[in-house]
Amino acid sequence: MKSGILLLATASVTLAAPVDDSIAQIREQYAIINEADLEWETLKPPFEDIVEGDFKRGSGGGKLRKSVLSLVTSDHGGSSTEIYYNPAGDPIFLFENSSYWTFTQKENETKDNVTEHRIYFKDGKIIQALEKNYEFLNEDEKASAAEKAQNKPIATNAQTSQRFLPTLLDLKTAAAPKIVVLSDELSRAMDRLEEGVIPLDNDAWGVMKLPRKIAMTPATQDSKSAAFAMLLEMQVIQEGEDVEQPNSYDFDVLERTDRSAVVAVTLSGMQDDEIESVRYRVEMRLEDEMWILKDLRQQMKKWPDRAIDGQVEWFKP
Repeated sequence: MKSGILLLATASVTLAAPVDDSIAQIREQYAIINEADLEWETLKPPFEDIVEGDFKRGSGGGKLRKSVLSLVTSDHGGSSTEIYYNPAGDPIFLFENSSYWTFTQKENETKDNVTEHRIYFKDGKIIQALEKNYEFLNEDEKASAAEKAQNKPIATNAQTSQRFLPTLLDLKTAAAPKIVVLSDELSRAMDRLEEGVIPLDNDAWGVMKLPRKIAMTPATQDSKSAAFAMLLEMQVIQEGEDVEQPNSYDFDVLERTDRSAVVAVTLSGMQDDEIESVRYRVEMRLEDEMWILKDLRQQMKKWPDRAIDGQVEWFKP
């Protein structure tokens, strides 16, 4: 792999003044962190399909300030993800550089293709997300190509933030084996940066019949795990290859209070000639230290070549 981590430079983007001020403050914070003499801990997670990978945590004054996940893949590519934390332990900035190289039509000539993401967080929300794409033929062209490329703003929402924040917080203390799982979660969240809002309106979902014996699971499980456990208990989904493969399932916490939760569980890449993805809306309440299923609904999405003209992407069966 030829590409390395690039400088955290961003093109100018027109912003509302309060957001602009917040981003300026975040940039000041991560500049200070990068200049600090941090104490580093290096972990070697047991990645199976990665040529080389490690995870580093950098601390200053006894507090985690930065972590770096570096991966080299077998397809001439790799990525580096830097996560910055404020003194309270909240994520404030994420910088991802992913790249791959290919041969050109000239003998022994290669070309690097780079995608950068910059995501700014404040008060548990994404306040700005940017994407930049560029390519270059040799190291001498890299800096110029990166400078000329424009950052494209990405529209985000509360659900986008929820896909990132639990993973970024778990990475602060996770042991090496857990980092493998969290790395997959982070990759899926990045893939879904531009995904729209999942509807909360019940009318957008097809009703599924509940079992005679209401499904339940211990309150010790977080809402995502509880929703998945209930679908397994009801045999709506099966524990097996389909849900164990990377990028085949995702979770979105649509609503959450102290005593209730609404979670969307999405299964993609279905082994079906017509349906590509199915997602379930699981509504639960906490009663007597148990998650109790209150309502279950469903949406489907067809494979692109099977969709009917004019049909919405997600539909209720």
